[in-house]
Amino acid sequence: MFGNNEKVTDALWELSEGKSPIFTKGSVKQITGYSNEEIQKKTWFSLLHPDDVELVKLHFKQALELGQSFNLRYRLCHKSGNWLWLNDRTYDLKETNGTYVIEGIVSDITELIKHQINLEESEAKYRSLQNNIPDVLYKEDGRSQMSYISENIVNILGYTPSEITNEMWAKIVHPDDLPKLQKVSEQIFAEGMPFDLEYRIYHKDGTLKWIHERALAIAEHKKKISSYGIISDITKRKEMEKRLKISEDRWTFALECNQDGVWDWNLVTNSVFFSENWKKMLGYAPDEISHDLMEWDKLVHPEDKVQAYSDINEHIQGKTEWYVNEHRLLCKDGSYKWILDRGKVMEWDDHGTPTRFIGTHTDITERKIAEREKEKLINDLQTALSHVKQLGGLLPICAECKKVRDDAGYYHQIEDFLRSNSDIEFSHGLCPDCARRLYPDFIDEDKTA
Repeated sequence: MFGNNEKVTDALWELSEGKSPIFTKGSVKQITGYSNEEIQKKTWFSLLHPDDVELVKLHFKQALELGQSFNLRYRLCHKSGNWLWLNDRTYDLKETNGTYVIEGIVSDITELIKHQINLEESEAKYRSLQNNIPDVLYKEDGRSQMSYISENIVNILGYTPSEITNEMWAKIVHPDDLPKLQKVSEQIFAEGMPFDLEYRIYHKDGTLKWIHERALAIAEHKKKISSYGIISDITKRKEMEKRLKISEDRWTFALECNQDGVWDWNLVTNSVFFSENWKKMLGYAPDEISHDLMEWDKLVHPEDKVQAYSDINEHIQGKTEWYVNEHRLLCKDGSYKWILDRGKVMEWDDHGTPTRFIGTHTDITERKIAEREKEKLINDLQTALSHVKQLGGLLPICAECKKVRDDAGYYHQIEDFLRSNSDIEFSHGLCPDCARRLYPDFIDEDKTA
């Protein structure tokens, strides 16, 4: 107990006639910094903390006069000026002529007290945390005993901790959710598996609440399994999710009815949600397109890709109010469809950087085909019109031979001139007058009259 190589924390003492204790074994100097002689000069009681002097003197007096043993803790000033915590106790009282000689042992418990103080402060902080966080903490010993549940349970469910038992809990869980809860509860004690579950439960006033319960199994003494858990009220979150789902369903329904595809691009992770209609538009099944930007990238026609990315980047940089681009996408059957791609950045982070980009795809293939056919028709008409020759204005013609003069000053037979300047072709014959003049012997006057 008092080996030379160990730090001495105990010292034996003897006291009689109300003097300072005389230390008989152990090193009081190692504990207090004072030698036995110094303590006798100063007296033990002069080194005590002012708040503890009267209490210590009283116990020593009662021991000397009445033979009462004691076991108490008090503070004493070390020679360095620091305060020590001591545990002082009697272990033998001897009576001589009506007075007692006391033998005792004093121990340095400063480190123990520090640990206790730290533990108390830690527990105080823990209790403060329990009382100030909205969540509920609990401990469950075995399958049927709720050994602890924090006060906040009353804020979530209206019940006090004393009202909560496992049997009562099972009665207020929504019937549809109870089998799931019972299954994971069995697993945590049978297999030591943690669980994380969201389920519905009834408040004391009858309203239905949503809670999120997480629990962890811990093996304690004698291999006993205890469950430590936390319960959070997620009713508001569930209500918001429900409203959001209704809103999204309406939005999706409107777009799907219009046969448009929807995409939702997370600019932080580069993942993209492609709606079922988006995939169906190109002939793909829902599971054939993953949530990755490169799925779109590899389908864009090579001739359209540069302009598509340029328009995307301009919108992300805030240069355009909307992103609008027309490009071709490769279908599953190998053909291409023309797509009108429209979108807008909808969310930003705290630094103003875009984080979410949402848009739609509209199949405009038929419109593009119609535009191409219209353009071809216009080109064909323009080509045809370019070959139509027209004559107009004043023609210089010889009054005698009827030859026509061209722009260079040369005269041509009229049929040659017309043939060169129009699409007219000629068939030759004789009019009646010319026939009589040229062939009078062959012409029957009566028939030509």
